Amino acid sequence: MSKLFAVSYIDFFNNDLVTEFHRADNWQTALELHTEVDAEDTAHIRSMDIEDAKEEAFNCDWLFDVVEVPTDD
Repeated sequence: MSKLFAVSYIDFFNNDLVTEFHRADNWQTALELHTEVDAEDTAHIRSMDIEDAKEEAFNCDWLFDVVEVPTDD
């Protein structure tokens, strides 16, 4: 069963923070569903844990956070 995630993304070029809600099985899929995220940005971090992935994103001039939203499902 999918979970609800709040996914936030910002890059260092336009500095616009965009938060979206997505249903997914895991944080990686939720991140990939974000409209601002390019598949090329996430392909190499998919196998990392979230903290290592955040560090890698920072090294590539963007930041993200993915938080599971509690629901009554």
